[in-house]
Amino acid sequence: MNIKSSNGIFGDDAERALQTLMTRLKDVKNGFEKLVSEAQEDLEPIAREFKALHDKHIDKLRGKLEEHGYDVSEDGSFMSQVNEAVIAARSYLGTVDENVMASVRNGEQHVINAFDDAINKVENSKLCDELGTMRSELRDCVERTRHIG
Repeated sequence: MNIKSSNGIFGDDAERALQTLMTRLKDVKNGFEKLVSEAQEDLEPIAREFKALHDKHIDKLRGKLEEHGYDVSEDGSFMSQVNEAVIAARSYLGTVDENVMASVRNGEQHVINAFDDAINKVENSKLCDELGTMRSELRDCVERTRHIG
């Protein structure tokens, strides 16, 4: 995430937290794109649900940040490539099934932690409320899959 204007509306700590959150959202979304294409039949609907939720959160957060003059055009980090490589390797071995869900939930916990950090550092109450809603949606999705894998 790059700053288009120098108004520093959120402050340095909040900007870093929001950048980390956006990067993690994009990383896991990119992983889910690969997972959807490689998943065995029993996992595909779950992967689609997570991917759709991350798409929604990225779009919503991007819109809010762009309203305040931020450019959020990055595509994620090196972790996107790592996630995709792991899924490709599991696919080659024929193991992209429900057993991958423990790893998915672990990855999602990093996103939830990034939401927590952003909520704690952003002073804009409206944005904090929206981040809290997104965090709750993700946490609910993770909990609905707790029994799988």
